[in-house]
Amino acid sequence: MVMSTSFQNTPNRNSAAYGRYCICFVLFLLLGIGVGFGQEPISIDDVILAEGDAPNTTDFIFTVSVDGGGNATANIDFDVNTSDGTASAGTDYVAISGVGGQITAGTASTTITVTVNGDGDVEPDEEFTVVISNYVNITNDTGTGTIQNDDVAPDPVATIAANVDTASESPLANGEFTVTLDATNNTGSPITVNFTVGGDATSGSDYTGIGTSVDIPDGSDQATITIVPINDTDVEADETVTLTLETGTGYTVGAPASDTVTISSEDVAPDPVATIAANVDTASES
Repeated sequence: MVMSTSFQNTPNRNSAAYGRYCICFVLFLLLGIGVGFGQEPISIDDVILAEGDAPNTTDFIFTVSVDGGGNATANIDFDVNTSDGTASAGTDYVAISGVGGQITAGTASTTITVTVNGDGDVEPDEEFTVVISNYVNITNDTGTGTIQNDDVAPDPVATIAANVDTASESPLANGEFTVTLDATNNTGSPITVNFTVGGDATSGSDYTGIGTSVDIPDGSDQATITIVPINDTDVEADETVTLTLETGTGYTVGAPASDTVTISSEDVAPDPVATIAANVDTASES
């Protein structure tokens, strides 16, 4: 006797496999990273604003939006945290930690506000970041807040002193004035400080001309003015050169604003010459 067996359930097995495939595919669409079903991609922007002055504050308003300008098909929830860059939480801005954000269904965006503290410090621009997280489809998760410095350093104060306050014709010894700023010149170019010249010495005959201004170079806080006497044979008293600072651009005048160098002369009057004359050149006995 010959026995034969046939199986007729192959189509049912194929159908089951196909069904499992369809279920997996649907789960992928629902749980994966694809768009739709409330999982549109989102991004946060950057903000650049001036800090303002204390005690005022400035609101840095960051926008979190659906990419492409569309609306959320369902509520999009995410977490928000700030992080220091060159700006410091508590001093430069008010930190955010673990705060929830939401783009509600049917809208395109929401905002996050960070409070920035104003101050009067002259400083470089500073930065902090706002990071969004805990959402499956974030294109750009970091917004940078740039706090622009809007404070300007006051002009430096210029003073003058005769640090070598005596000079002589012979032997030659120079006098010297120093003009000093109370802060280093960081302008990138010289600061020209103006002055007037007084005293009873005469420029060009008693000392070499010095003009009416001196340049303080970038990166420095002072410059010198040298008084070079001119030797002559005149018998004269000591003479003076007095410099007085005048107003100008990029500085203010402080105290002392004036000082004096004294030029001494070595010339003396020659000894007198004695002569004799018989102003009554005749005499008689009686």
